[in-house]
Amino acid sequence: SRIGVSDTLKVGGKKVDWATMISSLHGELQDEQVLNEQMKSTLDLSENDRHKLELIMHANEKTTIADVHGRVGVGVGSAAGDNLFIGIESSQPALSFDVSFGFLYASAPYMNWTPALIQNMFTSSKSVGFNLQWIPVKLFNGLLEPQLGFSYYGLWSSSSESAVSSAAVLEGTIGFACEPLGEMHGLGLSISYGPAYGLGLPNSPVSDFALKAYIRF
Repeated sequence: SRIGVSDTLKVGGKKVDWATMISSLHGELQDEQVLNEQMKSTLDLSENDRHKLELIMHANEKTTIADVHGRVGVGVGSAAGDNLFIGIESSQPALSFDVSFGFLYASAPYMNWTPALIQNMFTSSKSVGFNLQWIPVKLFNGLLEPQLGFSYYGLWSSSSESAVSSAAVLEGTIGFACEPLGEMHGLGLSISYGPAYGLGLPNSPVSDFALKAYIRF
């Protein structure tokens, strides 16, 4: 049977109109349903917006160089000498560019002059280098990173004993880099080997073996 307007119940001396109560509850239920539909529509819009933002971020990652850092370190090599370097690197793509300054107290390529003692390093041949490296893939969270490099070095000597006072050297290298603390931390190491060509000079090329250690900032 249906509850009508006349259907009432007397409780504690008060009459309760069940029809009015049910009508009121029905109205509240409809209000809640409308509110739920509005919330659902808002959530759907937010999800669509989030998806669009993700697509834009992925597109930007593919077309821009991201996560650029500076780095500073020390190195040793036949053309670079015992050197200090400073540079920048990006994670995508994995490129780095360094500028180095070194002392060639050991045998300097194309200079044909070697100081007798390590104490003479400050009066020995000097080297300024520009180095570009590329890491095509990073393995085991940065523990093993094959590396290709290209470098230009300007070498010079002020000693009268040196047969050649200056030399320009181009070098291509292959090697490996390592980030022992993982890709998100600042310590890096590298080892490389390749031929160093003296531009316009005889006895070219000579072999160059180099080591680097750096801190990213």
